[in-house]
Amino acid sequence: MKTRFEDTLLWITNGPLYSHVIKAFFATAFGFFINYFSPMELFIIKGPIGFALYIFLIAALKYFLKKNAEIKIKVSGDPKINLAKNKYVFRVKNDWNFLINGIAIVYFVTITFLLDFVKMNLIGIYSIFALAFVVFMAFTLYEQYIYFLFLLNDLAKIKSGDYYEIIPERTEWLLLITDFSQYTRYFSIIIGTLFTLLFTIFSPINSIDILFRQGLKSQIFLPLFLTWLIILFAIIIMIPLSGLIRIYYLQRIHNNLKSQAIDAYQLKYTFASNSDKPLYLDVMWRIHHSNLQFSNPFAWALPTIASVVNLTAVVISAISNLKSLGFIT
Repeated sequence: MKTRFEDTLLWITNGPLYSHVIKAFFATAFGFFINYFSPMELFIIKGPIGFALYIFLIAALKYFLKKNAEIKIKVSGDPKINLAKNKYVFRVKNDWNFLINGIAIVYFVTITFLLDFVKMNLIGIYSIFALAFVVFMAFTLYEQYIYFLFLLNDLAKIKSGDYYEIIPERTEWLLLITDFSQYTRYFSIIIGTLFTLLFTIFSPINSIDILFRQGLKSQIFLPLFLTWLIILFAIIIMIPLSGLIRIYYLQRIHNNLKSQAIDAYQLKYTFASNSDKPLYLDVMWRIHHSNLQFSNPFAWALPTIASVVNLTAVVISAISNLKSLGFIT
């Protein structure tokens, strides 16, 4: 049964990707037209970044919806697996996600005005609508990633009744969630990096002065502090940590499948003839020492690049702030 939230995502992502490229192009061109009469500083950079972010988010959402449909079919087995899958499906399509995204939109729109990112003019109103739409999609993707980690946690507690007995790591649903979790991690890294860049590079606020000099004397200390706290925990800390959590859960799931396969062959070994027992011993040995590559050999590259980019953006912003305060020349 579809929910309003699921219908909204299907409506947003409806049509081929090129149609969204065309829509985003005209929306960005309209922004440049408005900017001609109501200029915004650095809109020549902000406009294309917004365009690229929208296209990326649409592509990512399309991928999520496609894979979620596959998960509904392929992640199955005993009742416990079906229960874990159904809990995941319920979370990703639940209408309560509207409330979470709504709170995020209100917060970031408010922050945008409080921190003087935009003015209350034509280009400012245009930017607010664009920001609200992007935040809705970005938070939807972030929620999907968190919900998927919950799914991995639930599956890691289950000894499945549906697996590839001879080679457990070839179990179809395990390969599906392994690949899906890798791509969802990539998406979250890219989104987090883009938001960090947008905030640190385009913020007109001297964060160091307000946070460490003015403190609570400044009216915007609290919203600025909370925003940096969100960036620190939700992006800089949570994204690398979630990668470790992902591998831990996948390894537990794989070990559970191997354990069950070995138990099954142990039973066969017990009742096998003496001539067949060496064969079962060899199979059990191979299963025990089998391994599953949970990420490709270059999986480290994107997180490393993202970390360097995030750190560089923060350092550049800090240096600029320190120069304006006269601490460095």
